[in-house]
Amino acid sequence: MLVVGGLTSVAAASTTCQDNYNDGRTALLNGSLSGLRDAYSKFNEAMQDSTCASDSNLVFLHALTRAAMLVIDNNSDANSIINIANTFGVTVIGDSFAELNINVPTSGGCYTIPPGALNATEISQEIQNSIIPEINSIIAELSTIKDSPKKRFLISFPTSETGLGKTIKVDYSEVLILKGLLLAMKSQLEFKQAYDFNVNSDDPNIQSAISQLFCGEEPSVNFNINGDFLERYVHLLNVLPAGGPVLAQSKKDLINAINYYFAVIKYLQSVVGLQKDHLIYIDPNSQFAMNLVGNRLTTLRNSLTAGAAGKYPLETTNTYKVRQGSKTVGNLVLVYDVTGLMGNGGTLTLNINGIPTPWEIDDFEGIGTDFGIDMEYSSQSEQIWGWFQGTLSSDGKKITNGTLEYWGDNSNTVYGLSAQLAKTQTTYGRLNLNPVFGGSKKYPVPVNPRDLFPQFDANNHALAGTFGDGLGDDATLGGILPDMSQQLWTSLLNLPAASTTVPNVVGLTSADDANTAITSDDLKVGDITTEYSNKVAAGKVISQSPPAGAQVASGAKVSYVISLGKPIVPNVVGLTVADANIAITSAGLKVGTVTKAYNNTVAAGVVISQKPSYGTVVAVGSKVSYVRSLGKR
Repeated sequence: MLVVGGLTSVAAASTTCQDNYNDGRTALLNGSLSGLRDAYSKFNEAMQDSTCASDSNLVFLHALTRAAMLVIDNNSDANSIINIANTFGVTVIGDSFAELNINVPTSGGCYTIPPGALNATEISQEIQNSIIPEINSIIAELSTIKDSPKKRFLISFPTSETGLGKTIKVDYSEVLILKGLLLAMKSQLEFKQAYDFNVNSDDPNIQSAISQLFCGEEPSVNFNINGDFLERYVHLLNVLPAGGPVLAQSKKDLINAINYYFAVIKYLQSVVGLQKDHLIYIDPNSQFAMNLVGNRLTTLRNSLTAGAAGKYPLETTNTYKVRQGSKTVGNLVLVYDVTGLMGNGGTLTLNINGIPTPWEIDDFEGIGTDFGIDMEYSSQSEQIWGWFQGTLSSDGKKITNGTLEYWGDNSNTVYGLSAQLAKTQTTYGRLNLNPVFGGSKKYPVPVNPRDLFPQFDANNHALAGTFGDGLGDDATLGGILPDMSQQLWTSLLNLPAASTTVPNVVGLTSADDANTAITSDDLKVGDITTEYSNKVAAGKVISQSPPAGAQVASGAKVSYVISLGKPIVPNVVGLTVADANIAITSAGLKVGTVTKAYNNTVAAGVVISQKPSYGTVVAVGSKVSYVRSLGKR
């Protein structure tokens, strides 16, 4: 066996193959986009040589650069995300690999979709026919790489190549990471493939709305979400006819991507350990963050596989006792967001002579020595900004080496601060993505995204009480957010308690007229029932609820009753007693006197005759009497 520049190959490997491999490594590490493209080209040439095409090191680097081409390659005919973006005028500027500089062309600070941009169908075809097959091919290539205790997969980049003053090693965890990332990317692309995104990009209203959005403005009142968007494109954001199987595959790929994450963690813990010369290893200071991420991914995976909602921590409030030296001097309250790693709320209260208090926390993040808190203090006479820097323990329970520095109308630096966790409170919420993907026992059909929207008013503002409009105002959005209510939506989004006056529909001569009057006032048609009436002609509205003039929330339902006019006596002759009674009461009448008589031709229990006769128009509540047969004497 030979080791040539890190390439392990049989002795018969050609010089050209080894040269391409070594040149590719050099190009890969020069930190430029052009170098990355050159590396892919060199590795691709080497892969055409049968004497070394099966070498694991070459296979991995070839797959790695292939994956990079999916995202950044805009200088070749290969299809990639950037190639699609190019049709919209979006380009990569410069040659920096560390920081991709994306340019979006604007005119007067605003963006307009250029002629020739791909439409939704064309983008879908590019993704389906080119990008997803390429992802599958790269994953298959990576799957040929093997690792075992007796023969570990390992690529070493010596100091002479890295320029970092140390050797960097790539192991099998990077293979697993790349496969997981590709599956996650594939899942996202498949997810978008499942929906109808087609709109007419030449539509002036659509162009205007897009331009204004890219100018940092809301669409003007000339663009109406209902009339110009949802009603004009009636299939927009619906699941496509073939979308169900696509979403099922997206769900499967997402679960497998999560599985690869845990496979990476297991490999790093059992094989790599604390070998800091490896590209990726587990830092003990990151264990707390890893546990948080792992717990959330476990909940998501279990939710998807079980077809049930998962319970997630939405907000965690940690209260710390603050000390200076051995003396307790205050309290620190940190409100973590859903990630559990950062937040933008809380307070710092200090009882230290001459130090302003209390402080309002703007945001904070970090683990270990990178932990920092951005805060401010304000009073009628002072505006002060502060920065707290310290070391947060890996379990999040202790802060040491804390320093508070502040400036503005007052400035100072406070040293020697520490904090110990005293109390934790967590607010949980449930999320269920199974209605989105469908295919489960409880949610066999995926929900249409457009059905989750609220109603919008003429100024494109969401109307309180209408979330899940397409699902009958289901605030849980088809079960995606099981704990949500319309009141919570209104509170969370700070929606105004929009109200409107209920119109008078009593006396209108048809259901169509009544429905038009209701919906014209940002209200919904509720239950429509019918009722016989002595005074109101058939077809006219008798009553309504809520009554005319009432103030209700926009989107509220108005129910009404339509007159059937005066009742007509039904024909009950020949019916059984039970059926006759039902026919009479259903017609708005009452059962009158029931007499009995023997009859040689009419079976027992059947009506022989009635009064009034069939077809007679009578008042509501009139009585219909009949004679019941006793059969033959």
